[in-house]
Amino acid sequence: MSTITFVFLEKEFPTLFNVASSAAFSPHTDPVHALFKLRQFGEKPTAYIFVTLGLDTPVEIILTQAGRNGHGHRVDLIKQI
Repeated sequence: MSTITFVFLEKEFPTLFNVASSAAFSPHTDPVHALFKLRQFGEKPTAYIFVTLGLDTPVEIILTQAGRNGHGHRVDLIKQI
């Protein structure tokens, strides 16, 4: 697949462009790599949104709450996500 598919990302979001392009080139030769890159493709915009809006990331929330309330509370927080 050509990187032209993701060229609209290249100027403003070069990291996202690289991840998407990498995933597009490897689904037949290395499907595990492609799935890994697709996961990153979803995680990066999510992280950007959290940073832009000044929100605590789910991991920060879980780690903060887990220190006070133990493992069972972490599981409940993960289910909320």
